[in-house]
Amino acid sequence: MSAPEHTLCEDPSTTFTGWAYTGFTTLKPWSYHPRPLGPKDVEIEVTHGGCCGSDIHIICGRMVNPTIGPIIAGHEIIGKGHQIGDLVGSGRITNACGDCVECNASQKQLCPKMSFVFNDRFKDGRGDIPQEGFADRVRINGDFVHKVPSNISPAEDHGAGPNKTAGFVGIGGLGHLAIQWAAAMKCKNVVAFSTSDSKREEAKKLGAAGHPRAARDAQPGRAIEKYSMSDINKVVKHVINGNLRYPKI
Repeated sequence: MSAPEHTLCEDPSTTFTGWAYTGFTTLKPWSYHPRPLGPKDVEIEVTHGGCCGSDIHIICGRMVNPTIGPIIAGHEIIGKGHQIGDLVGSGRITNACGDCVECNASQKQLCPKMSFVFNDRFKDGRGDIPQEGFADRVRINGDFVHKVPSNISPAEDHGAGPNKTAGFVGIGGLGHLAIQWAAAMKCKNVVAFSTSDSKREEAKKLGAAGHPRAARDAQPGRAIEKYSMSDINKVVKHVINGNLRYPKI
């Protein structure tokens, strides 16, 4: 892998270590000095992390900028925020200018100086490149770090629980977790809605008792209506089709 082409901006007093893509499909341990903490930055001691499809693309070398150098992927981050003292989470964006039209309109993800957490460069003039969650620690702009409540449960917030039926549209990166949450919450029945029958067996293994297919070419919202709406107390909405119309419950 070619040497990175960027301006170094390092904090030599500390070293972070993670598992990096270095030009081979097997990740290797790699250490680096992070940027010095900025006025809004939060250092996170990583305790957990998810693995998204884009992380797989990085690991396999399919989405790699060859001028970046070693890349530590991982943008589904959970850990202890040192400046906050609480359990926090962070996602795909690590920095934005905070002062442009988009940022002032609460649309920081559209900021022209926005930087992704990996495979990108910081664009704030300080230099260096982001490295992220498959590591022991990360530093991220606090605007993109969020406290994680100890009692968080989206399914419960939508009424799921014992003697209830919960329906989930989509069995992808989030849907497969929601199905397991609902099953663990002792829901009477857990229903998975999908555009394909290919995930039927997987949905059952995760805890779904029902798996109505919602065909893309046949108004998938009708699959929900036909399942017996009186039995679906809440549907946690995950858009699987731009034309999907969710019935009122």
